Amino acid sequence: MSEQIINREPCTAIVLAGGKSNRMGTDKALLPIGGTTLIETIINQIKDLFSEIIISASEKGKYEFLNYRVITDERQGEGPLVAILSCIRASKNRINFVTACDTPDMNINFIKKLLYEGETFDIVVPKYKDGRHEALLAVYTKNIIPIIEEELQKKSRKISPIFTECKTRYVKMDNETWYKNLNTMEDYSSYIG
Repeated sequence: MSEQIINREPCTAIVLAGGKSNRMGTDKALLPIGGTTLIETIINQIKDLFSEIIISASEKGKYEFLNYRVITDERQGEGPLVAILSCIRASKNRINFVTACDTPDMNINFIKKLLYEGETFDIVVPKYKDGRHEALLAVYTKNIIPIIEEELQKKSRKISPIFTECKTRYVKMDNETWYKNLNTMEDYSSYIG
């Protein structure tokens, strides 16, 4: 993959920080990493790629210190699909990169590749050989808003069913040793080690 991959249109980054962090036991987005918070660590790595950054959160006040727009879910407590819908609606751009707030290391070249594919496809999602997806490290365009609405009307909270309903591009996610989630306190301790 080349460093020269450049998007022709502006894109928005959406950082999902509204989860309950049950396994971590504390708000993971605000965990300290090298003198800053986990969410700031993520934003600082990706901000130069985007014309807009949106924080998805259950409460606005907690993330105001970041000085980015905070969008709360249209329907609270219904998971990341509602959060993605709420933020894509609020986004100023057609192409939106979505990431969870618990992935401390961002691979800029990989993200550029996802964004580039987002100019042609409605969804661009990393996929492993075993069929698993990284739905919270993916590109979603505004074209999918009606599909998400239909899925939510079925009372479904899963993201993956929309992949078959949209023009979806799967990008190989093998040997991506940079990608890790900090889901538990053990994960976090090991990472800051």
